[in-house]
Amino acid sequence: MSRILTVLMLCLIALGCATGGAGNAQVSSTDPEAVLNKTWQWTVISGPQHDVAVIGPERYTIFLADGRAQVKFDCNGGGGTYEISRGRLSFGPMMSTKMFCRDSQDIIFADNLQNASSFKVEDGVLYLTLADNQTIMQFRQAPNE
Repeated sequence: MSRILTVLMLCLIALGCATGGAGNAQVSSTDPEAVLNKTWQWTVISGPQHDVAVIGPERYTIFLADGRAQVKFDCNGGGGTYEISRGRLSFGPMMSTKMFCRDSQDIIFADNLQNASSFKVEDGVLYLTLADNQTIMQFRQAPNE
């Protein structure tokens, strides 16, 4: 009986080591369904020309559905078209209201969003890689979703 328990314990230990511990696995997706119909808040941009944390991520959002992007550019609203496929995301021309927003990062947001070329969602974070393949915009899902 103790031999069976020893073998079972060794099997469980080996299985735990082989999977690397399920709690540490990162869930990564390039499926468009991981992005669509959710509000994403911009949190960070990093790359050779930028390394900026966003002040007030709820002021800079994207929502993608039915080929239309709804975008919040700080105190301005707008949107445009987008194209998405597995791992690829690009935006067409964007329109926006033009109110003055105090202490805004709206120009950085709008300019870089237009240069998005690919995406992945990893552990609930949306990463948009820009056309230079070095600059990455990070988004979190809006807390109320």
